[in-house]
Amino acid sequence: MRSELLTESNSDLCVGRARLLPSRMCESVSLPASGSAGASPSRLWFWPVTKVLLSNWILLGCLLCGWSFGTLANAEDKPAEPTAVKYRVTGLFSPDREPDLKQVMEELPEVTLVSVDFKTSEATFRFVSANAFPGAKPEQIVERFDNRLRTISRSTFGIMPLCTIPRDKLKFVEIPVQGLDCKGCGLAAYEAVYKLEGVEQATASFKNGLVTAWIDPKKTDQAKLEDSLKKRNVTLGSR
Repeated sequence: MRSELLTESNSDLCVGRARLLPSRMCESVSLPASGSAGASPSRLWFWPVTKVLLSNWILLGCLLCGWSFGTLANAEDKPAEPTAVKYRVTGLFSPDREPDLKQVMEELPEVTLVSVDFKTSEATFRFVSANAFPGAKPEQIVERFDNRLRTISRSTFGIMPLCTIPRDKLKFVEIPVQGLDCKGCGLAAYEAVYKLEGVEQATASFKNGLVTAWIDPKKTDQAKLEDSLKKRNVTLGSR
């Protein structure tokens, strides 16, 4: 009698569970016949409950997997945030070169010019490296940026890493010059000194009649800068 009661009770349990499960799954959790061999009361109770719990765990696992994949997909679809980076800019030899740099940067839409500091010849840029310089490794970005900026500006602007020598370790020199007040002349005088080893920053203005430079005294001196200017046919003024 007890066995029959258990069988009926557990049959009702399976019928209730069947409303929540697919038909094939319900068939897999059907009870063994009461008259079959080995159909003990404990086995009649354990078998359907185990099947139901296992099915629920499988369903929960599928839901969690789907949520995880969806989260990862959303993370991958999210666009990368632009990074702000500061570099030295070659070619900023006078304040009126700042508008020229802004105009040149309009031809490089993947990179945004954020700010310019003429006193240090530095500028802050914002870009997503994967978009602006596809395939470039972090150590290759400065070279890639420099090449593109030189190409667009016809070699009048360039990019360099920030100076690593403290300002108080550098020496400031001033050289009086004479000549026509034009950007071409200023660029020639600027390049005559800036391209020398040991020159970290330079300016040139024939309007003010002055070429200035921050130099590493261990690598160069004022005499070398003056010799280079003379070779470019720049007339030196009186001190």
